[in-house]
Amino acid sequence: MNDAPPIIWVMAAQDPTGGAGLQADLETIAALGGHAVCLPTALTVQDTRSLHAVLPLPASWLRRQAQLLLADLPAQACKIGVIGKPAMARAIRWVLERLPGIPVVLDPVLRAGGGGELATASTRAALLEHLLPRTTLLTPNRAEALFLSGAANVDRAAAVLRGRGARGILITSASANRREIRHSLYQNGDRHDFHSPRLAGKYHGSGCTLAAALALELARKRSPRAAVQRALDYTAAALGRSFSPSRGQRRGQRLPGRLPRP
Repeated sequence: MNDAPPIIWVMAAQDPTGGAGLQADLETIAALGGHAVCLPTALTVQDTRSLHAVLPLPASWLRRQAQLLLADLPAQACKIGVIGKPAMARAIRWVLERLPGIPVVLDPVLRAGGGGELATASTRAALLEHLLPRTTLLTPNRAEALFLSGAANVDRAAAVLRGRGARGILITSASANRREIRHSLYQNGDRHDFHSPRLAGKYHGSGCTLAAALALELARKRSPRAAVQRALDYTAAALGRSFSPSRGQRRGQRLPGRLPRP
């Protein structure tokens, strides 16, 4: 009898603060009853205020680790975050080709929440060419969607990105009244909006939390709309439990409380 939880392969960068990246994905997936298999794409130098440096890891390392895991640990879904460099996008495509038929959530992290570039123009091009055609659900915020697509508005951006191969797109943006956040799911030519109240303060890792939760919910065979709603509910609860661990007068962003406190 196989009693293993859903196994989610995560390919993303390390964040030493634990707020975002692999640590955020692992916590989210564990909190929702899954098991995260983590393949790092890059190391970062950052605190809860800002990103200072990124060190992309060799793409050959990811391929070598994936070769071992392919024969050992099955995957029910994949979550992709920071890529680091074009060669890593090609390596991730190689991995996805060997995991056919499973949901793939791609969070196109182009800038850190506190500022700092995480993707060059060549990395953006590699993401569009190698990963978008294999993506079940792309999760950009408004700025990322416009940058990736070159479009002037989010509806057009979604059309362009779906034309490049993404099967579904969830775009997060502020709604007109600025008191709430609108999440728009584009799929099969339709758009469905989800609304949530805007919370005071700034948060480090909310996008990673949402994307990882989506991967877990899709692994459980939920429809995209149901998966988005459940992932949004979980993310809202994690932000409701957020905390500020940083010290000194210049406090950083709040970190989501992904694991319920005792």
